[in-house]
Amino acid sequence: MTNLFAQINEGAFDDYIYFVNQNRPKYEGVEGTPYLTEDFVPTIINDKKSSVVYVKFNAFNKSIELRKPDGEIVILSQSENYRFRLMDGSNKQFESHFYKNDKGKKSKSFFEKVYEGKDYVIFLKENIKYTPKKIATSGYEQNLPAKFTWGKATFYVSNLSSDSKELVKVPTKKKEISKLFRDKSKSIQQSIKNEKFKLDDIEDLVKLYNLYFDEN
Repeated sequence: MTNLFAQINEGAFDDYIYFVNQNRPKYEGVEGTPYLTEDFVPTIINDKKSSVVYVKFNAFNKSIELRKPDGEIVILSQSENYRFRLMDGSNKQFESHFYKNDKGKKSKSFFEKVYEGKDYVIFLKENIKYTPKKIATSGYEQNLPAKFTWGKATFYVSNLSSDSKELVKVPTKKKEISKLFRDKSKSIQQSIKNEKFKLDDIEDLVKLYNLYFDEN
């Protein structure tokens, strides 16, 4: 760990675009956390092994925070694409990508890379919900504090039907996921039925995508 600290210096931030003096969200009195980790994690960004930066991922507002050597917290700009490799022993990797949110609008966030095949990559996006504080309206109720709760994570995949670099959400319904496989939709539906694939299970998704590419 001493070597990691030795590598962190102000020059390591010259390669990144970030915002200073930006209001960081404060979550005082809120139960739970919007962050993937409680602490800042030593991270290599874009494979620059010569420098390690301390990073914290806010899954609720899709922001990435960096802690500078002087302790100042800055927000990484989303104008660039980044790759993150955590150096905390977890071996987790994250990437920033465009995608369509639940409202159908183009947005950008960070995703954990959970599988990389020859022809495709599968990513995972954590979903964290914020519930505001609820004030009791009668003597039979109690005040409820604001809280963050972790919802079910969502899988995304590199776009199979175009050259777009925008990630595509993996549907959890058989009929919807078949649309991702173009001319092989019928055989894919049949494979899901025969093999009893679960569309929210990473191992089954890998098997499903491998089947698709094996047929091509």
